[in-house]
Amino acid sequence: MTLKDQMQTDLNVFVNPDEFGAACILTMGGSDSDINVLLDKVEEAETGLFIDVVTAKKSDIAGIVIGDVFTIEGKAYHTVVSKPLYEDDLVATLRIEP
Repeated sequence: MTLKDQMQTDLNVFVNPDEFGAACILTMGGSDSDINVLLDKVEEAETGLFIDVVTAKKSDIAGIVIGDVFTIEGKAYHTVVSKPLYEDDLVATLRIEP
């Protein structure tokens, strides 16, 4: 197994709702899909305020645009920027707002 394969397996465990993740309905372009995400808050460097972020597999959010909706535990969060705050080959972290 390659390192990337192992990281993908670890990611599947990490975003699992039975572990650290949350079940999510992602609405992109009018279509819904069920994905698992990590919901968190991070400190914004410019303001010092904490903002909502969601981390998801890049493959699950490919093509996301401003206004797409993550529904997590019945609460809708809208993407406010299309450029991730962080990304690598497997995951991306996006700023969201209720």
